Amino acid sequence: MVESGLYDSFGRSIRDLRISITDRCNFRCLYCLPETEEAADFFRSSPDKGRSAVIERSWKPRSHFLAYEEIARVVKVLASMGVQKIRLTGGEPLLRREVSKLVHQLNGVPGIQDIALTTNGFRFSTQAEALLKAGLRRVTFSLDSLVKDNFRRLTGRDGLEELLKAIACAKELNFCQVKINAVIIRGLND
Repeated sequence: MVESGLYDSFGRSIRDLRISITDRCNFRCLYCLPETEEAADFFRSSPDKGRSAVIERSWKPRSHFLAYEEIARVVKVLASMGVQKIRLTGGEPLLRREVSKLVHQLNGVPGIQDIALTTNGFRFSTQAEALLKAGLRRVTFSLDSLVKDNFRRLTGRDGLEELLKAIACAKELNFCQVKINAVIIRGLND
């Protein structure tokens, strides 16, 4: 007998929900948003070495994404079905305005026990206190290299220093959990 709630195809209870609040990002990571055809071919088995044209990135219109109130409404329904943990992601979620307001709304949903954020950290330090006050308890930073040149090569941005400051900021503010994600690529950051 299966209880009411959300279950995957293996019968496991679904308790976690990942919400991508934007597709926009201020980094151009090789593995995610390549700037050139050459970078896009990086992971293909037989890249065309002659290409170097810049890939045009077209972001989805802002109207494509749910308003914070709509996201909170969806979370409320899913929480009534057993969802307890929320992870906010993107693109880069902190490019969206006033993310702390969304965190506050989600923190008030009955049944939600945990709210986390995955970020590249570039804008984190300026928003960290508001996010913590709103109810964010966990944060995961994407850090693919501690070597400045490799970081720039992987992310398309000179942002290692800002990211390291963001990690230190999260630890100073005593977020319950501060984690690091890394995408390891043979020959670049292995």
